[in-house]
Amino acid sequence: MLSSYKGTRSIKAEKCYPLPDVSQVVTDSDTQRRYFRGRLLGKGGFARCYEVTDMKTNHAYACKVVAKARITKPHQRKKIVNEIELHRSLNHPYVVGFHGFFEDNKNVYILLELCARKSLVQLLKQRKSLLEPEVRYFMRQAIKACCYLHSKNIIHRDIKLGNFFINDDMQLKLGDFGLACRTGEISTQDDDMTVCGTPNYIAPEVLKKGRHGYEVDTWALGCVMYTLLVGRPPFETMSLKETYARIKTNQYVIPSRVSKSAARLIQKFLSNNPLSRPCLETVCETDEFFVKGFVPSSLPPSCCMVPPRFTALPNESCEKTGDVKTNHDKVDHILTKLHLSDNYERANSVEKEIRVTNSFQSQESPIHFVPPDDLYHKLSACLSCMPKADEFMDSSTTSNGWLNGASTSAANMTELPRKLFVCKWVDYSNKYGFGAELCDGSVLVRFNDGSKMTLSKDRQLIWFCNTDKQVSSFNAEAAPDNLGRKVTLLEYFATYMEKHLLKGSPHESTMNKNEDEFPPFLAIWIRTQKAMVIYLSNGVLQVNFFGDHTKIILNPGRGEELITLINENREHTDYLLSSILQNGCSQSVATRLEYCKIILRKLSGFGSSDT
Repeated sequence: MLSSYKGTRSIKAEKCYPLPDVSQVVTDSDTQRRYFRGRLLGKGGFARCYEVTDMKTNHAYACKVVAKARITKPHQRKKIVNEIELHRSLNHPYVVGFHGFFEDNKNVYILLELCARKSLVQLLKQRKSLLEPEVRYFMRQAIKACCYLHSKNIIHRDIKLGNFFINDDMQLKLGDFGLACRTGEISTQDDDMTVCGTPNYIAPEVLKKGRHGYEVDTWALGCVMYTLLVGRPPFETMSLKETYARIKTNQYVIPSRVSKSAARLIQKFLSNNPLSRPCLETVCETDEFFVKGFVPSSLPPSCCMVPPRFTALPNESCEKTGDVKTNHDKVDHILTKLHLSDNYERANSVEKEIRVTNSFQSQESPIHFVPPDDLYHKLSACLSCMPKADEFMDSSTTSNGWLNGASTSAANMTELPRKLFVCKWVDYSNKYGFGAELCDGSVLVRFNDGSKMTLSKDRQLIWFCNTDKQVSSFNAEAAPDNLGRKVTLLEYFATYMEKHLLKGSPHESTMNKNEDEFPPFLAIWIRTQKAMVIYLSNGVLQVNFFGDHTKIILNPGRGEELITLINENREHTDYLLSSILQNGCSQSVATRLEYCKIILRKLSGFGSSDT
């Protein structure tokens, strides 16, 4: 697979070669199978990676496409042949599956397993850093993948975050074998001894252009572990020369927030002496970081966007090292502290607290983010099972706009989801961020640094969510000094929208009035070619279509989902998802819901934003 779907290929300078020109439909001339080209997954120095679908079986693949104009020289052809031959010989749960290759007059096409959640690069970009249980989970799989390669006498030589892909089951898959080689094939010839890989992950013996073995992958795994925990590579600098100097002299700093056991394992991985690095075959069963720490048996897809909550400890998830009960007690103690103080702080630094000044009242808690997965699955099931649009009867809609089966009596209103939607918004992300006003009058801003603020409808209280997803609240007139500038910007957004923007829709007061503990934050906003998409932390999805100025809003509830369509005349029509499932809906509503499904799939699957 393509490095990070777009990453650096090698340190050796490359000439500018044409990128592959790929037809909408490509055909394997040997099998006559036809593949429909879908979205671009990423691009590298000389290749592109697309999602393609077998038009006969409807099976989706990742297809790495290399332009033949890029591989005209013998050594270039040798490298692509070597990559294909190595990858096709592999079969392991934690290695990207190889499904074949073919060529035409223009390109070489390599069919690979499609990993819908992309790579660790995208995960870390969203999360900044991971919890130690998550790092144990991913590192165990990464180590097993490397052990498998080494058992086949293969050195990967380009281990990095961008080459570990994530499938639908949140399993790691090691890919991109463009720089891989068998141990017996390393020679002292210039071509083989060229410094290759990605700068931040290169082992010191590779920089010296000397012979190297499996230990270069072990070193790179240490860089991966450090990056997942800290949020940046250990030797990263602004200068390539300085980065190399630090690698050669082994200069890096492990922050104090990293646990001692994790720090010690990183130091073993990053030993300057290759022979001193740990044995990958035994490290997961012997090292303290894995043996005494909690290892989840699985991770939810939502952890691609927000930290998971480890509220239960399955017996099989803890390493069996003598006294299992003692291990359980230790982890339960950690989890209890996490639950009481900060579910999203690192397991190794649960004692850390947010310090606040005396100038405001603060209630610290982790942000409650509702992932889009559940809404996506419910909407998908509804759209696939509901009656067809041509069977829909407009007479099935009541005078109140609710479909059959949904009563609007006062007794039932308290059971319905609270109706919440964005009535104004302003995009000032070229300088500061994106702001929105909700129908209840509260104002939400997502700043360019990822932090968020929400101003209450009475303009008295402010809730602030920092980049670590820790929430604090304070009085608008007693803002802490370090947040003064952001509070000023928040008030600017609120004043601007009040004075200059027409309210997008009349305020509705027929829905449930039970207020949340605090208003939602603006979690995600995306401008696609068709619409403005806004997703709130409480799970509300709103899509404002540019073409006809209509809007559709999905409000999730405890047992029911409310769907609101606002037409070009700002008139509301409300539906329950359960009623649509039973009775169907008009084609105009179905079309918009299909687009919402695509959006939710991309949010759930952490897909690209090229909607």
